Amino acid sequence: MGRIIKKFSVSQNIRLLVVMQVFIALALFSIILFAYFSFYKASKSSVSIHGKLILDDVCERLSTHIVTSSEILDSAANTIDFMIEENVPKEKIHKYLREISDDNKEKFAPDYKGLYGYIDGEYMDGFDWQPDKNFIPTMRNWYRDAVKRDGKLTFVHPYIDVKTKKVVFSIARLLKDKKSVIAIDVPMKEIQDIIKNTDDLKNSTNFMLDSKSFVAAHSDPRQIGSYYFDNVVLSEHKKIAKEVIGKDHASFDITYKSVPCSVFSKQVLGEWYFVVVIPTRSLMIDIQKDLQLTLFGFIIVIGFILYQFYSNFRQRYKAMKYAEELEVYKTKLEQQYMDQFRMRTRAEEENERNLKKLSDMQECVIEGMATIIEYRDMNTGHHVQNTKHYVQMIANYLYKNGLHKDEVDLEFLSMIGNAAAMHDIGKIAIPDQILNKPGKLTADEWGTMQQHTVMGAGIVRAVFGEGIDHRMLEMCVQVVMYHHEKWNGSGYPIGLEGNEIPISARIMAIADVFDACASRRVYKEAFDVDDVFEIIRKDAGVHFDPELAEIFLTLKQDVKDYLKNKFDKKSMFGFEKSMDEDSLKILEEL
Repeated sequence: MGRIIKKFSVSQNIRLLVVMQVFIALALFSIILFAYFSFYKASKSSVSIHGKLILDDVCERLSTHIVTSSEILDSAANTIDFMIEENVPKEKIHKYLREISDDNKEKFAPDYKGLYGYIDGEYMDGFDWQPDKNFIPTMRNWYRDAVKRDGKLTFVHPYIDVKTKKVVFSIARLLKDKKSVIAIDVPMKEIQDIIKNTDDLKNSTNFMLDSKSFVAAHSDPRQIGSYYFDNVVLSEHKKIAKEVIGKDHASFDITYKSVPCSVFSKQVLGEWYFVVVIPTRSLMIDIQKDLQLTLFGFIIVIGFILYQFYSNFRQRYKAMKYAEELEVYKTKLEQQYMDQFRMRTRAEEENERNLKKLSDMQECVIEGMATIIEYRDMNTGHHVQNTKHYVQMIANYLYKNGLHKDEVDLEFLSMIGNAAAMHDIGKIAIPDQILNKPGKLTADEWGTMQQHTVMGAGIVRAVFGEGIDHRMLEMCVQVVMYHHEKWNGSGYPIGLEGNEIPISARIMAIADVFDACASRRVYKEAFDVDDVFEIIRKDAGVHFDPELAEIFLTLKQDVKDYLKNKFDKKSMFGFEKSMDEDSLKILEEL
């Protein structure tokens, strides 16, 4: 009887062992599948992030290339407007076109053909190209499109240049006389080189097309000039064009040339779209290696666990001893965990202190750079501190009253003061004889002075780079670059209009003009504060954002209290001068 019971017990234990091993095998197999699909999902997410980073990088380089040409054209257009108003002879205008074309030749590749235009009834070329008798400037796309845009920068649809016989697209602008147009060609070869020679895109297909599916640049030069809506060879081209055109951003998967690919696109330069088609395998190969190594290690662990299970089954009588050992091991692990937790807490506290030190150091650098500008510019005085205070007053009002919630938050309030302190950093590069000139600037000197916005933005990016928070960097660049833009689009360096101007720069414009008028400069005395507020009121909707100007007017008493407490009343308000014509001309230049 006892022998039967023993056999039954052994048979039962064997069946139990088999069932448990099958169950564990199935469980481990399920874990392997879960791990595989989790890694695959993570790798797909990594593909998307990597593709978008590449896309943003190339688009920024494309935009930078176009902005350089736009700035050159805008500066030249302003100068020629002035020359036409002063009735400068056409020969001198043509000479100026030659000079500015030569000056900027080194910035571009050999395909650069300089500036040209139809000016005061005559075609002029920066490199003295002479068209044939059938060439009618007013019938060219660059002339007609610029006239339609009525003084704004115009990006002309690509066409075959009669001079170079190559595909170009032009940037053009109608001058103030409403009949003259100046333009600059951007060779598509330059954009083609940017797209073709990007290291991160070696295994991808990259191209740029417009809203009509015209391919202006392509990593495969044979595709340039195609219209993908008319493509009958590869249907994928037409599908890609339909998916990306009309969207700011797009990302989707597609089978391209029989290979699974991920497509990323971004709208640039108005109605242009840059597209990257990346084979999914080329982006996932590193992740796949990690996955394979992980699965291999996981299989080894599974085998080891099964072996341990079998061994433990054979030694079931020692289970209690093992349980006790595990309990001790558990206690040690808990102790190690607590020790690591305390160490991590101390490390986090130390990291917070280091971040605070870094933030303070960055603020000191910004204040130091602003102080350097004050010492160079004899006219500035307390300009940096005053404007910083004014922009913070306006920003605080917006935040407290719930205005522009999508932009003005607590982080915006913490950054706007430091960004304002940087607004004139570009004056470091302006010669002293222009910066501190007591009289009115000449046209050339004024053109040089206007460049302090562009040069200042470059200095901010070069000095800080990735050393500060990305949003802080972009706000500093916006304030430095656009604080001389005007609400009606007549400002510089780009000629942005209305809400195209970042709100930080619109706030800065009011603070900058107010303090410039209310302070003594080498070329003028300080105006009465009430007169300056009247200037702000009159220029609302012309120079300034009307909403922000009205807010600043409501802060009038706060501004007066600040000035009264900060400066001696005689030195600040002692000049009760009226606004004569010379003063008004000075204000027009601000």
